[in-house]
Amino acid sequence: PAGPGTPGWTRGVIEASNMRLDAFLAELSRYRRGVVRCDPAVAGLRLSGVFPLDDAERALKALEPALPISVTRHTQYLLWVGPRET
Repeated sequence: PAGPGTPGWTRGVIEASNMRLDAFLAELSRYRRGVVRCDPAVAGLRLSGVFPLDDAERALKALEPALPISVTRHTQYLLWVGPRET
């Protein structure tokens, strides 16, 4: 069994603690098909939380209401994260 000191990926999650958005997306992209691009305008946003690795779409959907970002899917293999239009 995984204990409290066990890395999150062994439990199927990404644990983010004040993590930059671009670093989070780079980590998440390792667990999904395709390419995830992050606009430099939002790359430095910080986030904290626990996100599932087995459902990248659910993790991305959780970010949109929490951060001023928009996730745009150009194809099932190309995803762009940029600033939310106001």
